[in-house]
Amino acid sequence: MPVKTPNPAVTQRHQSQRSESLLERSQRTRLAWMLGIFVLAAVLLFWRQLQMMVSLWFHNGALSIGALVPFVSAYFGWRAWQRTEGLPIRPAISGFVCAVAAALAVICWNSAARNGVSLSLVLIPLFLAGCMASVAGWRIVREFLFPLAFLWFLVPVPPPVLGLIDYPLQLLCARVVEGVGHLLHLHVIRIGTMVGPTPDVAVTIAPECNGVRSSVALVMITIILAKLKTIRVLPAIALVVAAIPLAYAANFVRLCGLFLLTTVFGERFMPYEHRTDLISGGIWFFITVLLMSSIAQRLGFRVQSEPLP
Repeated sequence: MPVKTPNPAVTQRHQSQRSESLLERSQRTRLAWMLGIFVLAAVLLFWRQLQMMVSLWFHNGALSIGALVPFVSAYFGWRAWQRTEGLPIRPAISGFVCAVAAALAVICWNSAARNGVSLSLVLIPLFLAGCMASVAGWRIVREFLFPLAFLWFLVPVPPPVLGLIDYPLQLLCARVVEGVGHLLHLHVIRIGTMVGPTPDVAVTIAPECNGVRSSVALVMITIILAKLKTIRVLPAIALVVAAIPLAYAANFVRLCGLFLLTTVFGERFMPYEHRTDLISGGIWFFITVLLMSSIAQRLGFRVQSEPLP
């Protein structure tokens, strides 16, 4: 029985392909470990600012949504890592310069005992991007642009900005409720941020009720939906911008509903006002999320159904 001798050229080619595959796998494993080390280095470098952020999450309702940002960025970072398979690794010295500049900036800021929370929202992504580029190149960093940029929402609204807009937005909400009361020919009295049928039976527009928290949360959810549905840039921007007036419209409806309940039931409603506020706020926010999800679904389906040029 004749025995087929192996072709040396084919055998050598298979061995070469296998060695290249093992080498590429080894490089990706080493790169994954280095990226993990960079994340740990960023945590240690910005530890002071991260502690301040965690304190803001637990003590400021408008900023508590920032606690979800690391998990969202980690998920999209994992997806970006999968897309980098097969991309060439070309270390860039400019990445090293960016990382060192960001590290020196935060070190100098900490030495001066400055807060630095708002500045770190820019420096953390810059430091991570520079570290990645220094070992893998900017082409790979480009795949991580979304999870890096999303880190800005660690503190969605910087505390100094929040302090400037809180009270004006409370007044805006109170005036809208007052205007609706006049439009419906109801007796309405407004004292600053308090509005109701009488001074003793009134809804107080607290900072937590001025719409900032719901609009920031809806904007973040809309950005995530647009990314998941791979909506194109311009429609995605329009969708995100539309989330702000939609969130405020839902907030106005909620507050006007509370005003109507105080007008109809008077003092009997006041013991249940806070609980009703929480329940109605959750319901209206859930409705806005469903609406934005439906719009994002339609936009994403339209993009996928369009023929390629």
